[in-house]
Amino acid sequence: MAFTVLSGGRLTIKVYDANEIIPPFEIFDAVRSGNIEIGHCMAYYWLGKTPAASFLASVPGGLTAAEQNAWLKYGGGQELWDELYGEFGLKALSAGTFATQMGAWFKTEINSLADLRGKKVRMSGLTGEVYNRLGATTVQIPAAEIVPALQSGVVDAAEWVGGWNDLAFGFHQVARFYYGPGPQEGGATLECMMNKAAWDGLLNDLTRIVEYACQATTIDMLSAYTYHDVVAMERLESD
Repeated sequence: MAFTVLSGGRLTIKVYDANEIIPPFEIFDAVRSGNIEIGHCMAYYWLGKTPAASFLASVPGGLTAAEQNAWLKYGGGQELWDELYGEFGLKALSAGTFATQMGAWFKTEINSLADLRGKKVRMSGLTGEVYNRLGATTVQIPAAEIVPALQSGVVDAAEWVGGWNDLAFGFHQVARFYYGPGPQEGGATLECMMNKAAWDGLLNDLTRIVEYACQATTIDMLSAYTYHDVVAMERLESD
């Protein structure tokens, strides 16, 4: 881990998979309570805690990754993030971002907005509310459960990220129609969410190491997805 290397071993983080110690949608409360000190997740999953959280990840028709990064670093976004999460005893930093995502995989062809009516769609964030108002029913399903949900008919359509991840999950094997680019996430931001008491207990140089490591992760991840999504889309088109 970058934190361990950069800190000379003074800061170590043990990483657990989703569901290994807590379910993925319970990270917010687990970090807030101090049961774990850090969670790597997406702020729009916490709409039930505070609707404003979605703006810290992505909103429909919102900012691209570059614009989101600029807003967080230079436009006052991080200060608003600190204010909002501080109310819950949390501290968060950007720790990864995607290129513009695809829309969704559908099992049947969509030719108009009317075709969304009655569809059950795996969709997150405020975009879920948009789909609901268009007549669909949206649900949140963890990544590992999406393909089985499509296969079994629990959902009629699902979004995840884009070509690179979607190819790896094999969505194209269970849903024929792929639409994009997606209006829901122009450049979604992942968060390194930390218990604020644990964060405040770090020495100043260690907080700087965390900040720079998160910043480097954001830049590298955007570059990786920008490249690999193109390669994956070529593969998906040929298949």
